[in-house]
Amino acid sequence: MEVEGQLVINKKQTIPSISAHISILGGISINGDRKCLDIPLFYEYFIRRNLSVKGVSYRIEGNGIGNFSEGPLGHPGDNERNYWPLKSYQLEMNYSSKGVQLNIAVTSEQGSCPFDKNKTLSPLELDIELFIPIEKIDEFLGENLRYSFAEQMTKFFNKNHNKALK
Repeated sequence: MEVEGQLVINKKQTIPSISAHISILGGISINGDRKCLDIPLFYEYFIRRNLSVKGVSYRIEGNGIGNFSEGPLGHPGDNERNYWPLKSYQLEMNYSSKGVQLNIAVTSEQGSCPFDKNKTLSPLELDIELFIPIEKIDEFLGENLRYSFAEQMTKFFNKNHNKALK
């Protein structure tokens, strides 16, 4: 799903057009300009929070928490990619009547190159900013929803807006 947002690599290179989706089994995939960030330890629960909480933040560190890749590098059918395992990521979310602002800061370990096993690639810092409009939040979270989160968000913000007007 196309989303408003950008991916910034080492505070220099910006990829302004990205797509993102959450898989049914858990995990978020963010793609743009032959770059792909996969975080398997990401669940729709992270977004489906108590809306009365203004913002939510999670920090996850460890091995096997995801990867960043760039490619294909050679022939597209070979799927050769530079690869960086993730060391940590921090996820911050803020809710509004317009949607969900999602910011993810990622730190990788050293990367590897498929053409030279002795070559290591410098670790990366990635900053991802996504805005998911309320009308697309259910599509972003997946089709197997038990209830509409967009509907829940709309009711919450309408109720609180009406209280503020009184």
